[in-house]
Amino acid sequence: MKLICISTLVAILAATTIARPVVNDATALQRRDTFTTNGRITGSGNNGNGVGNIQNSGNRPNKRNTFTTGGSITGSGNNGNGVGNIQDSGNRVGNAGADTFTTNGMITGNGNNGNGVGNIQNSGNRPNKRDTFTTGGSITGNGNNGNGVGNIQGSGNRGSNVGADTFTTNGMITGNGNNGNGVGNIQNSGNRPNKRDTFTTNGRITGSGNNGNDVGNIQNSGNRPNKRNTFTTNGSITGNGNNGNGVGNIQNSGNRLGNAGADTFTTNGRITGNGNNGNNVGSIQNSGNVPPNKRDTFTTNGSITGSGNNGNGVGNIQGSGNRLGNAGADTFTTNGVITGNGNNGNGVGNIQNSGNRPN
Repeated sequence: MKLICISTLVAILAATTIARPVVNDATALQRRDTFTTNGRITGSGNNGNGVGNIQNSGNRPNKRNTFTTGGSITGSGNNGNGVGNIQDSGNRVGNAGADTFTTNGMITGNGNNGNGVGNIQNSGNRPNKRDTFTTGGSITGNGNNGNGVGNIQGSGNRGSNVGADTFTTNGMITGNGNNGNGVGNIQNSGNRPNKRDTFTTNGRITGSGNNGNDVGNIQNSGNRPNKRNTFTTNGSITGNGNNGNGVGNIQNSGNRLGNAGADTFTTNGRITGNGNNGNNVGSIQNSGNVPPNKRDTFTTNGSITGSGNNGNGVGNIQGSGNRLGNAGADTFTTNGVITGNGNNGNGVGNIQNSGNRPN
């Protein structure tokens, strides 16, 4: 009996020894190709390797090709590698992340040094960054140094600082107090001869107090000979106290064939702007320069509200600026209320008749 047991034990030990894998340096440095989780990912106060480093910590010549999570990603106070660095930290063919980033949950990052939420796609160095960015949840980032939420598409280097061709989100986009790269700069930050062709969101776009790049500048900031042809949102557009580029400047700020905006402006939500310097709600159609005809069509199913705007009140929606001798668009349609108080010289009653147009 003892002999049988000893023989069996010897056999088991031998089999175990044979089955044990041989580890060498090359194999040890290869991480997983696929990272998938249906739960939350949470990490706070990790020194140097926060939540954002899930994909890229350690050494492997090529990092993960696919990152997928059905839960939320949350990280605060991570030194140097915040949530935003999930895809791009570490080394993968010159600090490159995965080709595809997909999450159905929230992406939240606050106070991350240098690598905020906005840098999820574009931090690190890779000749070509991610082609596709998709999230079904909200994107939120406050107080990120230099890389705010607005820089999701355009920060870093991708073919001369370019982001992805398509940006789509079904959730809210919110960014406050980001230095130089506010929410309004989502499409146009960085340098690329031609910026994003398509911007689509079914949620709200909100940005206040962003230095020079506010909500109103979503379409036209940066440099591109021709700006976006189409701007569509099913949510509200709200901007207050933005320096020089208020909500009213959504279409016309920046440079497009002589400071021109898109040919079509459509929103099913509210348009609200108060206290914007010189570029208010009433100037949505006619501010800036487009030779020599302004927008042909203006359509909104929501309310238009503007108070205390200097010289260009709600009543000036049709007649301000220059279009065939200070003329507005041929068609103005709204199914909501039009309200304007305290506008200097151009009240609500002046919607049709302000400015100069032969007829």
